[in-house]
Amino acid sequence: MSKADESELLVSALEYDASGPCAVVSLAGRAGIGDCAWIRLLLERQAEQGSGRVVVDLSRLSFMDWWVALILIWAGRVVSRRGGVLMLAAPQPAIAQLLNAAGASKAVVMCASVQQARRRAGVPAASA
Repeated sequence: MSKADESELLVSALEYDASGPCAVVSLAGRAGIGDCAWIRLLLERQAEQGSGRVVVDLSRLSFMDWWVALILIWAGRVVSRRGGVLMLAAPQPAIAQLLNAAGASKAVVMCASVQQARRRAGVPAASA
């Protein structure tokens, strides 16, 4: 597997505003079943740390398999049960189609861009 085929998971520092913390997570490359544990643990930890709002930037993700879509939906339900919201931002068309087919809109907020997700999360535009 070449470096270009591997997935990359980036987590920015928590961002704060008047509503509290917001975690911003970025996925890049290709995400498959081997990445599910990372995604699940990361989002679980963010929810446990009191970050009720999690934005997952999918703009640099070129491929996602069914398992990753299901884990993101599961994570959305976990965050929701804890009083937060999981927002998936800027998915490529094929990834958006997969997420829609999996029923993601029932568990997460889908946003066309990271900026839209940040606004919905209450993160000021200046910190974008």
